Amino acid sequence: MSLGNTSNTAAKRRKAGLLRALTLIAMGITPATAWAQTSADNQSLDTVTVTGSVPTYGDTPPPAFAGGQIAAGGRVGLIGEKDAMDVPFNVISYTSELMENQQSQTLGDTLQNDASVSVGLGFGIYGEAYKVRGFDLNGDDVAYGGLYGVLPRQIINSNLAERVEVFKGASAFTSGIPIGGSGGIGGTINIEPKHAGDDPMLNLSSGYRSDGYGEVGVDASQRYGDQKQWGARVSAMRGRGDNAIDDENQRDTSFVVGLDYRGDKGRILFDVGHQKLTLDGGRSSVNTGAATQVPAAPDSSLNYTPSFGGTELETNFGMVRGEYDLTNTWTAFAALGVTARSKASCRRLRALPMTRGNASVNDFETNNHIDNVASQAGLRGYVLTGPVSHDITVGYSSAYRKFDTDWNFLAAGTTNIYDPVDLSRPDGTPFVGGSVTRTRSQGVTLSDTLGFIDDRLLLTLGARYQELEIDERPNDGSSNRYADRRVTPPSARCSRPRKISRSTPTMSKLCGMAARSPIPQR
Repeated sequence: MSLGNTSNTAAKRRKAGLLRALTLIAMGITPATAWAQTSADNQSLDTVTVTGSVPTYGDTPPPAFAGGQIAAGGRVGLIGEKDAMDVPFNVISYTSELMENQQSQTLGDTLQNDASVSVGLGFGIYGEAYKVRGFDLNGDDVAYGGLYGVLPRQIINSNLAERVEVFKGASAFTSGIPIGGSGGIGGTINIEPKHAGDDPMLNLSSGYRSDGYGEVGVDASQRYGDQKQWGARVSAMRGRGDNAIDDENQRDTSFVVGLDYRGDKGRILFDVGHQKLTLDGGRSSVNTGAATQVPAAPDSSLNYTPSFGGTELETNFGMVRGEYDLTNTWTAFAALGVTARSKASCRRLRALPMTRGNASVNDFETNNHIDNVASQAGLRGYVLTGPVSHDITVGYSSAYRKFDTDWNFLAAGTTNIYDPVDLSRPDGTPFVGGSVTRTRSQGVTLSDTLGFIDDRLLLTLGARYQELEIDERPNDGSSNRYADRRVTPPSARCSRPRKISRSTPTMSKLCGMAARSPIPQR
């Protein structure tokens, strides 16, 4: 009996042990005593790095190429920031890194990198003007975050810009008519404001050039919040001293503050800036007058402008822009920009060279006060209709400018541009003129980019309805008024400008509602 009980007990134990082993195997657990792990089983895997990028959309600029100096893409008016490969337009961006590496002082320094843009002296005074594909584009019509008329009108310092974006070709469909009257035919230029990146930054700079002009600058940024949703950036520059041209002295101050918030659904950008330039004895342009041959250029350091010549430019500006994601595919956006009492005063010579560099000199003094307001609002969305995708934008944009100018004109005497004499400021009763001009431009754009074959083939359709109104009131009591409206497709051919009576301001090159201002630039 004892032997049988022992045999049954052992059998039960073996059965129970086998059951436990099968249970552990079924549960995915291997008994520790099954085998010992050897060192050959310890294998280290290569590091896998997962990266992502935010798509170029709305206010998110396209990423820069390797080296960080140029990006293929930029702001396409109301359509927003786009990669150049996704739109049927030619657009390219120059980054702040390029401006720092090349020590660009003004917008014109940066634009000289582009073969389709030439830079010259604008307004016949101390300001830059540009030609895009051979067509004029004055400083009035450089956009700031897509809004016309916000930035200083004659000279724009590089430290105000995070990116300089050049749109080449007729742009009335995407951006409307610039209120300054130039631009939109050969292309447009847009400056993107500075905002804080993900990493803290503090850059201090100093410089020295020419006979004695020195400058200092600071560019600092920081993000705040548990998810870095708040950002602040400050960029400022101060310069003063003598320039390379004889008896020319310059004082330059500019700063810009950029604040932003980026949440789960909404994003807000706020920018405010100030720029002031004072130039004493600044050398201005020279007209050939009745000369039958272009005279030889004077020495580059020679100043044929009398000492009373000079200019003072001061502009305060601001902009607020926001986006809100209504759904996963639809976003509402709006922007408002203002220029508060921009002032420009200028005392310059108007030299008309005659034989052997002899020139008659006129004292021409202007005082301008400018107030601008620009706005945008609209919707952007993405829709699928079977195999065809639709990137849709519908938006409204407007710009308003009040241009108040006074000027006087008086003969100053004669000089020679190769051997100048410092003329005293003339006395007498000047010829006085002036006017108050109000310009309003507004319109609605509808754009649909259709994507075929998984968006390998893109087709952009759309149109813009545009209205333009100009009301000029000279101080002699007369008045001039112009108003018109057009519908512009994405690509339009230029038509011959229609004839307008002499009593109406002359509007030339009304191609796709891209018009030149009827008011003389001052």
